[in-house]
Amino acid sequence: EYRQRQFKQIRTLAQSLDIPSSETVVYSGDFNVNKRKFPGDYQQMIANLSAIEPQYSGYTESTFDPRINNFAGEALSGGENVEYLDYVMVSSEYGVKSFNDNRVDVPRTTAE
Repeated sequence: EYRQRQFKQIRTLAQSLDIPSSETVVYSGDFNVNKRKFPGDYQQMIANLSAIEPQYSGYTESTFDPRINNFAGEALSGGENVEYLDYVMVSSEYGVKSFNDNRVDVPRTTAE
């Protein structure tokens, strides 16, 4: 509930900025909504942002996965959880892009 209220606040902030309707408004970041585990929360996030659901490509299982990214499995980083948390969403209330693709690429190495 709290996180969904934050999405509504983000949308309200964008509306308060008097952005021209022809401009594209992008909401992006680590939204901490795991679309794999909580698809209802994911759909509610899209609705509360009044966003257009993007297309997904590349590695579509997750954006946080210690099975393929050693840094994700480090102490204090989230343990063994595999989650899809990071998004780039385009608002449906402003200029709409014909294509929005959330692409996740797997790192070739995590060697320093």
